[in-house]
Amino acid sequence: MVRNAAAWTADLVAVLAATALAHVAVLELGVQSPLVRTALLAPVVLLGPGYALVSTLYPERREPGPTDKPAGSPAAVSKPSTRSLPPTVAGRVALAVAASLVLVASFALVAAYTVGIDSALVFSATTAATAGLSLLALARRANLDERARFTVAEFDAGLPFGARSDSLGRESGGRGRVANLALAVGVLALLGTTAFAATAAPADDDVTEFYLATPDGDGSFTADDYPREFPADDGEPVVARIGNHGGGDATYTVVATVQRVDTGDGGVEVLEQRELARADATVAAGETASVEHEPAPDLTGDDLRLVYFLYEGDAPATPSADSAHRVVHYGITVDGGR
Repeated sequence: MVRNAAAWTADLVAVLAATALAHVAVLELGVQSPLVRTALLAPVVLLGPGYALVSTLYPERREPGPTDKPAGSPAAVSKPSTRSLPPTVAGRVALAVAASLVLVASFALVAAYTVGIDSALVFSATTAATAGLSLLALARRANLDERARFTVAEFDAGLPFGARSDSLGRESGGRGRVANLALAVGVLALLGTTAFAATAAPADDDVTEFYLATPDGDGSFTADDYPREFPADDGEPVVARIGNHGGGDATYTVVATVQRVDTGDGGVEVLEQRELARADATVAAGETASVEHEPAPDLTGDDLRLVYFLYEGDAPATPSADSAHRVVHYGITVDGGR
């Protein structure tokens, strides 16, 4: 009984185990090695959710009838079965890769139009979908007769390129084996290269988010309504938001300054800069931290702007756009009578 259960659950249990391992290693432990990340994430991102979905849609095994031709054979192509049969194993894998790409792209699209692109959030959605669909697929298989369940112990591989017979009726499988090998290598290459590009630790310029916001009173933030008129807006806070999308914890320094600028001749020249405040923040991987600041600019005029510099680690005594990791700013006016 245990052996039979293992036969029809092994593939989905393996999917669940691989998904859990990748989630813990990448999001909880912050593994940075590109090789290890690729090995862990390739099957999860490009195969896991799609395979779980295909298994949910097709919980039964493929059982050709007496009049059906062997899967992958020339006869099966020229005279397909009139019955609706579940996909072959090769068909399941092909559908799984395609479905995974669609699902992951959908998660990224939803994130882009809601909270913003966040690789950790997209991966969390992918693992959650994979786990949920895998459990649903197991439930659907459990409701079938034991002999009807799809298993990894007994199946018709259904290779896309089957053996052909020569003029004497002898099977000549050389071309079929080469074609199947080429197909397998192509799928593995797709999985490997795409996963490496999508999941390898990105450069520093791609993993830190930095923007300004203001508190809206209910614990959340809005990216507008900045204090712009001083001294009327004295005491109004500006919140620098730091999003760490890298693989490990990071310490940042935020430096707030006021600059007098000349915007003539189509460019921007900094004429004067004074530091207002600086603060450190340690941000966990996948998290966003807030650094609140109440601007009190000590320059006057309408040619001013508040500039916030973000540095990884310590900041230099004189911050600049050239040395900073990120820079955000907006224009202000300071009444000369303050």
